[in-house]
Amino acid sequence: MPSRSLPWEHQLAVAFDSCGELSDPTFHWVKSTLTLIVLVWPCRVYQALVKYPNEVFTVLIVHLLLTSISAALAYGLYQPILKTAFKKKKVVFLRAFSSDEVRDDQTFRNVLRAALDKKFKLIGIRPPSVRVSIWTRLVGDFFTALRYLGSNTFELEAADHNWLARLLATLATSQAVVLDIRKIPLNGQGLHTEVCLALKLSDSRNRLFILVDTSKSQAEWWSELQQILEDSPLDDEKFQFLHLPDGWRREQEDIAFWLRQKLSSIPDRPFNITPQVLSFAKDQVKQNGYWHTPFWESPWLVTSWIFILQAGLTIYYPSIATKYTIGLGILFVIMLVIGYARLLGSSIVQKRLGGSPDFRIM
Repeated sequence: MPSRSLPWEHQLAVAFDSCGELSDPTFHWVKSTLTLIVLVWPCRVYQALVKYPNEVFTVLIVHLLLTSISAALAYGLYQPILKTAFKKKKVVFLRAFSSDEVRDDQTFRNVLRAALDKKFKLIGIRPPSVRVSIWTRLVGDFFTALRYLGSNTFELEAADHNWLARLLATLATSQAVVLDIRKIPLNGQGLHTEVCLALKLSDSRNRLFILVDTSKSQAEWWSELQQILEDSPLDDEKFQFLHLPDGWRREQEDIAFWLRQKLSSIPDRPFNITPQVLSFAKDQVKQNGYWHTPFWESPWLVTSWIFILQAGLTIYYPSIATKYTIGLGILFVIMLVIGYARLLGSSIVQKRLGGSPDFRIM
């Protein structure tokens, strides 16, 4: 019997399930901590059953009630935090990592964040040189999440062998790309691959925005992009240039308003991944690595370690397990306060960069 090929949507699902999206340590820490807040009461159940073996029914009823209350509280926190802070529509910022060391470029990212509609958030890949090691996370996951939260070098990361696969999986759930090619190196293979991927992926001028400056004319920037694409022709219906003028830092409010105009037409639907785009990504990954993300590179490794630790404490040291979980809850409140303060600071910046309705940049 002849074999039937899988539907394209199923092929995409299999490919992206294998690699996963770019990892967000802050998101996974918040999610695992909220889960552990719920599990504090089963620790107490274990202790109570050991202490009162003849009162099983009473113990279970009381602790079922307490667990329900705890779960309701955790869910109440889960909804605004994870859905508001982590589940916004995404605009991916791609750039040369060398720009992270330039203060003006960091300032521009704040302006860009302020220019985006509130339903969008700006995300990007964290440079390998400033990532926290897996060993540090196992002993201090909270401090990793705190360091990554709201960082100008961004929060998302992946291993070197399949970062492109995980970037594509993230783009499949994103709405637009801002591509900064001002500091693109001549031998920057990684960024060249990102440029090719973005240009192949985009299907509209309102999805791909290429940031350039006045160091070159538009014709020269066009020629440089064409060299990166090699044999594939450029299509100006699939992207638009954002020309950043000299001295823009003195006119941040106007630049924010101009960007807001340019980015206001971003569609709500995510990118459509075509067979050609997936094939390109697989070919690139195959040259230097492999597509699959093993468990030890998954963010759930740290979460699993925390759960195993608590399970061990619950069995052998139940009182310590309770204190440990309550301690995580306190850390979560600290993270909540700091996160809110940073969001409030971002709102203040956005209000300050409100812009002038009379300003235009051609």
